[in-house]
Amino acid sequence: MNSKVKTLLFASLVSFVAFALILSCTGNGEVESTDNTDTSDSTPPSVVQTIPPGLSTGIDLASVISLFFDDAIRSASINTSSIQITEEPAGSTIAGQYFTALSQAGNSIVTFVPSQLLLEDSQIKVYLPVTNGVQDDGGNNLLDPYEFTFNTGSTSVPLAASNLGFEENEVGLVFVGDAARLNSAQEDITVNEGSFMVAISTDGGYGGVVSATPALLDTTSIFSTGSITLSGGETTLLFDYDFVSAEFNEFVGTEFDDTFIVAVRGPSGILFEVVASVNQVGTVALHPVTLPASYLLADSELDPFYDGAGRTGWQTKSFDISTLGGGPIYVTFTVSDIGDEIYSTIIFIDNIRVQ
Repeated sequence: MNSKVKTLLFASLVSFVAFALILSCTGNGEVESTDNTDTSDSTPPSVVQTIPPGLSTGIDLASVISLFFDDAIRSASINTSSIQITEEPAGSTIAGQYFTALSQAGNSIVTFVPSQLLLEDSQIKVYLPVTNGVQDDGGNNLLDPYEFTFNTGSTSVPLAASNLGFEENEVGLVFVGDAARLNSAQEDITVNEGSFMVAISTDGGYGGVVSATPALLDTTSIFSTGSITLSGGETTLLFDYDFVSAEFNEFVGTEFDDTFIVAVRGPSGILFEVVASVNQVGTVALHPVTLPASYLLADSELDPFYDGAGRTGWQTKSFDISTLGGGPIYVTFTVSDIGDEIYSTIIFIDNIRVQ
């Protein structure tokens, strides 16, 4: 499928362009920022994608909840009334913090990070009413209420400090969608440390690119760690990642902005960041890449990694965890295909460490 066909198929979807600016949060979970007003905007906003996708099952207890809008949302309108997140059937409100990211195209990603792990084997409901609900920068409400649910999995298992590089086993590693622990190099992708790494994929409708399990709705995969116990005094969390995508470089600057987000939760705080996206990385990801034949389909025009695919190469990301209360901490890595359900992105992750 060429770029023209792809654009025609998905022209009605939202454009998420360039790197998202993360805004600050208060302790009660409401976003602090200055709202701009667009007096010419009379079109109601809508949700175009969620993480986890609606009706997902087996979602990890450390998962975050993200809503992708097709407009800029007034951060003052984001609160526990406008985005109601409950555990069903009791209807108990889930405590947490809201984070908002704004693209250069003017579209919002609102992410809710629960203060505690979600309850095991439960149904989580996300409901956005029209009255007293979220508003875009033109003051418009949603046209209709929006609702989705997903189900959590079982109890989270601790990740041993000796296994932060994934060298020992899969204990404490939770995979949802197309995600897996891989050993040895994957053609051009060499393990950055030791002999094992983790990969999560947007899949793109191929039934699983790095595993035998498809991504959630062919768009979203999640890797979460069980609790990581700190020995005391650690202030920094680091990990290495390689952003590899069939969206490079043909779709840089378009709505097809596959996105990699990370959340870190501790006893007294939460950190959240859009670490990378196709548009944020842009033409920097010029390194052509070759991947195993098992990742590809016979027709090169439909390959998840066709001619023009690229990678960033291994990058190191750090988080200041000094405000999180000393551990244990949980880390959640999510990749999602934004703007369509085809053309795969893989995030390779290795060498988590605290210091």
